[in-house]
Amino acid sequence: MQNNFELNGLWFLPSSADSQLSGKISFSQENGIILDLLGNFNNPEKLLKDSTNEIILGILENGKKVTLLNNAITSRTVNFPGIPTTKYMSLYMLIGGHFIDKKDLIFDEISTEYHNLSEWLDISGIDEQNSDLKQFNLHYSLPEEINFDINDSKMKFRFSANTKSDDIKSFILNQKSEFIVQKEKPIEIFDLLKESLIFQGFLTFGTFESCYPKIIKLKNSNIYESYKEYKIPKQIDLYYKSKINRSKKQKHSLEFLFTYDDIKNNFKSVIDKWYKYDLEIEPIIYLFLNSFYSYNTIFSENKFLEIIHALETFHRRIFKNHVLDKAEYRNKKQIIIDSVPEEHKAWLKDKLSFGNEPSLKERLIELLSEVCKYRIVGKIIKDNEEFIKQVRDSRNYYTHYDFSMEKKALNGSDLYYLTIKLRIILIIHLLILLGIEDEKIEQILQKLEDYHYNFLIG
Repeated sequence: MQNNFELNGLWFLPSSADSQLSGKISFSQENGIILDLLGNFNNPEKLLKDSTNEIILGILENGKKVTLLNNAITSRTVNFPGIPTTKYMSLYMLIGGHFIDKKDLIFDEISTEYHNLSEWLDISGIDEQNSDLKQFNLHYSLPEEINFDINDSKMKFRFSANTKSDDIKSFILNQKSEFIVQKEKPIEIFDLLKESLIFQGFLTFGTFESCYPKIIKLKNSNIYESYKEYKIPKQIDLYYKSKINRSKKQKHSLEFLFTYDDIKNNFKSVIDKWYKYDLEIEPIIYLFLNSFYSYNTIFSENKFLEIIHALETFHRRIFKNHVLDKAEYRNKKQIIIDSVPEEHKAWLKDKLSFGNEPSLKERLIELLSEVCKYRIVGKIIKDNEEFIKQVRDSRNYYTHYDFSMEKKALNGSDLYYLTIKLRIILIIHLLILLGIEDEKIEQILQKLEDYHYNFLIG
């Protein structure tokens, strides 16, 4: 998925393999998957009506088979006389096989090479031995796989290496790392991809930078090629347009929030919790990670509202989400509803539906009380009451844009700093949720202070 390319081929629909059209397929992160055809798959009478084809199959000039999924016509020309042309945009491309029906898109392994994965793992097979001014000795051993199971999935980090030498003055060794998910039985492609994307979110959190797939490979152990007595599963390469902002500068591991080495002693427990909580707090994780993935890096009040929404939702999902005992509140609510005329009961019942939920102020008080023991919190928030008031007033104004609240709301750099402080609070709560020890959390937060948010420290 990292390299752009253009390839010629022959293209056809699963229902009409004999009617093949010439065309060019291109892929880039900017434009996605584009198929330019000479001709049109549809009959002339349907030419201006049908604009989608769920599956398109192709054979590339290098002989590889291609399956395009979710294809929509973006433009077409009709010339009389002449040859019509059709341009498709496809959401997904699989190179290495033909899949006639979507139900055939099942796989039992996905292997992904992620941006920053090798740097985050920071595991090398190179060992320098007995080197001096005249002699430089290196020994390399391929690192062992790191295996761990999550639910019914077998996962691992697998290492590979290749070398290049001109035999005279240069020798290059390139070690790569892959994240692999294996299932006992083949499952639907997007369910398998989802399991890999959850780890992508974890890697983005750990590296504090948008992580994206560079290469994605799929396998189904039932789809193989025979070589002598061996059965070799066919490799299917997956391509799709990623909307993730791609960093142009390689970060040093010191700039990561945490590395594998920081959590390796309880990595299995930490990653297990990340997968578990992805189901429970997926909206919070999405809102938090969106600040890394988004192309729009310009700060606006929407980013402030996003982090407030993330914190409120986090508190609602993880903490107690009621003020009074639920039974006590039900009784109080019923007494109040019974006391008003019949024509007002439905309106009042609706208004009281969320009356037992904590206010934003109460949520922030509880969220702050859980993290105040960490040094960075005392450095960035000098007065809890004033901080909560600034958050509440700013949230109310930017939600409703009531002129009466405008003077109380922060704006510009003050709102930006307030947003960063709220972001730090959410980061700490995520670290706690993952079961990382307090001492290690302090070390991680020191990186935030040193490399990312030192401008907040007075």
